Amino acid sequence: MSGFIEPINPDHAEAKANLASLLQLEGRIREAIPLLMDAVALDPTHVQRRRTLAEALLLAPLNRAGAKKRSVLVNLCRDENLLTFLLPSIVAVIRSDEGFQALHASARRGEDPFAAVAPSVAAFLREPLLLAALPRMQMADSSLEEVFTHVRRVILLRFGSGAASVETEIPADFICALARQCSFWGYAFFAAEDELRSVVRLREAVEAMLDQAYVTSRTLESSLAVAALYDSLHTLKGSARLVEYPVTQWSDAFRPIVQEQIENRNREREIALQLTAITPIDDEISVAVRAQYEENPYPRWVTLPSTDTDTIEALSKRLIPSQDIRFRRRPVPVLIAGCGTGRQPISFARVYTDSQILAVDLSRSSLAYAARMTERFGIGNITYRQGDILKLGSLDERFALIECCGVLHHLDDPMAGWRVLVDLLEPGGLMRIALYSERARYAIQGAKDFARQEKFPATPEGIRACRHAIMQLPDGHPARRVLAWGDFFSLDGCRDLIMHVQEHQFTLPRIEQCLDQLGLQFLGFECATQTSDRFTEMFPDGEANTNLRSWDRFEDVYPETFAGTYCFWCCRK
Repeated sequence: MSGFIEPINPDHAEAKANLASLLQLEGRIREAIPLLMDAVALDPTHVQRRRTLAEALLLAPLNRAGAKKRSVLVNLCRDENLLTFLLPSIVAVIRSDEGFQALHASARRGEDPFAAVAPSVAAFLREPLLLAALPRMQMADSSLEEVFTHVRRVILLRFGSGAASVETEIPADFICALARQCSFWGYAFFAAEDELRSVVRLREAVEAMLDQAYVTSRTLESSLAVAALYDSLHTLKGSARLVEYPVTQWSDAFRPIVQEQIENRNREREIALQLTAITPIDDEISVAVRAQYEENPYPRWVTLPSTDTDTIEALSKRLIPSQDIRFRRRPVPVLIAGCGTGRQPISFARVYTDSQILAVDLSRSSLAYAARMTERFGIGNITYRQGDILKLGSLDERFALIECCGVLHHLDDPMAGWRVLVDLLEPGGLMRIALYSERARYAIQGAKDFARQEKFPATPEGIRACRHAIMQLPDGHPARRVLAWGDFFSLDGCRDLIMHVQEHQFTLPRIEQCLDQLGLQFLGFECATQTSDRFTEMFPDGEANTNLRSWDRFEDVYPETFAGTYCFWCCRK
């Protein structure tokens, strides 16, 4: 199709979408995006075109966008099923904004950008795309954090001094949106000593107001919004009173803060009290890991994209095409061993709706978060229980599918836990495992060494100080490589990434040895399409895909391939 393309009706959404599809088939993603943008602008409610555009933007993110494209991005941003696809484009567009660049320059100089507000800065703080994105997605970017940290500081100090210009020069909608962004990251932003003193005074003033017999929501809201820039409102004395106000008394921008920081926390506490333990937790390392995740449940995720449904039989056929697949009893019993905050079991439950999932974790805080999110998504086929993988051998049930992702490498003896899981697998059952790659995690070793050598404690204050110190290091310092990892930008994620109490790393030869000792057969990796295509170019033989030695050679050439984990499927031989 390369060559002349006939002009199309500028107001015909379907024609634009069809031409975009042809361009995508040829791999011309960047050329397809403007057409998809036009198609969505002409018909904003078309679900498939919106999804197609969002997926294209993940492959070819925008660098900047004018008013029309920003309007489309705002529309997409309000759909939680699309948020994960939009992040690279939205971060890039925000960074390219003239107002953002002015704020970045003032942050670098340590100046108050609101002493004489530039028109571009005033427009930026009211930018619909910024106000739509901040409260909805976790934007991991060091430049954004630098600006938001500085702006937060100026807001606090101006508010504490009683500056009348705070609410006129810094819109309340922006303050609330920024507070929600800070909350998403677990309040990982660094605060200087003078800020911390101002925060203490502000919190004391707010707590005094909450202790008054009569105080209106209007009187409270601005102070609460600024306080929410630095810590969750549920940590305030008297915060329970906030749910007594009718929700209509709060502004539209502030209302979700009350829900997220008060109502949701209250619900998690209720759930935690009701959780059942199915095993003791007395292994020394398990106790230490549980303590970490009670303090820092990980990850505190926001949303999940929608997915198509599937069956276990279809999954088995894809993984083992040469094997006769037997039909499983319904509901299909599934074990998620180490379910964390629920993203994994909820994702599975939405795809495999005819499964019955037992989701187990060490941490009550994590399980409570998971159960609340399960309620939010209206899912009824997950049972949450507290327990230790090492003790799950006492279960009477056997499972058609077992997932244990990002967990075994935090055990004292990963093989001991893995053996327990193998014994719980039904004949013909499937197992999905995820383990840290030694090669890929070499990129964060500098940050881990830095945190250990500088003796930063794994406390909120210590993690913030460590993050700040790393971000202040000169370019080229080995510790700064960690800035490429999204987990670095959250308090809970940073602790999990570079300050974990227990961690093993694996190589593919070691995994091959483990599988052999456990009597398991490797069925293949879960990886991005680009990785699969690159692997096929290096190893055209179709059987190489299930050959770990071939993958080891591939990883040697592309050491960042498994930056998250080695995530793979296996079954009994």
